Parts: sequence; C-alpha cells; structure tokens
Amino acid sequence: AWDDAQQVHYMRAVTYMHNGYMFLLTGAGFVGLLAGLVMYATFFYRAIKIYGTLPNAADQGIVLACIASVASIMIGAMMQPTIAASHDTPMVGAMFGIVELLRYLRQRETSREPIASTAPAFRSGRQPLPRAL
Repeated sequence: AWDDAQQVHYMRAVTYMHNGYMFLLTGAGFVGLLAGLVMYATFFYRAIKIYGTLPNAADQGIVLACIASVASIMIGAMMQPTIAASHDTPMVGAMFGIVELLRYLRQRETSREPIASTAPAFRSGRQPLPRAL
C-alpha cells in the first residue's frame, strides 16, 4: 500500500543541484557559465540565420526541430542539470552539428557553377548552346 513503511525509499536526500545554470556556476565559475550561455546564444543566432537561407521546407523543419530541442533543454535546465548531463550533452552537440551541416550543404550547392558554363567547347569549334532559363 502507499503508506507502507517499507516503501519510504523515495525519501532520500538529493545529491545534486536542481538548477543547471547554478550547477554550471558552482562547477565552472562565472566565466564557464558565461561561456556556455554565449555558446547557446551563438547557436540560436546562427540557426535562425541558417533557417532563413534554406529554400527546402524539409531542411527548414530540421533546423526548427533543432532550435526547439535546444530551447527545451535550456528550459529544462532550470529544474534539472540537463545542460551538464552526460546523456544530453552529445545530443546538443549533434543538433549544433546538424544545423551547421545543412548550412554547409546549402552553401556547397549554391557555389557550384552550372556544368554548361564549365564544359569545353565542341571540337568543331562551335560553342555550346546557352542553357535555357
């Protein structure tokens, strides 16, 4: 039953701080907390800029999902030290990387020249036909 004396094991003392930002402040100091917050602010700034450059709706959705995921981890850090947890930190890094990968792929896609403009002239001396717009 719920009032059984043998089930009182849930009344243990808490061994960690429940605020992730205070956890960082006490563990890494003010400089460490500031560096972490600057890192997150940089991610949000870049992700929003990258979102605006992507023409594909699927890529935009991936960036929005990464923004929302990182934001939810930051909100959750007010109640749990999720920003310092070993199971959340690699996922945050993966989301940072996914957004930057989409930026890189988009930039590489737009920087390629059309094949017709780089193709050599025909052997007969004629120039290749211009591409239709």
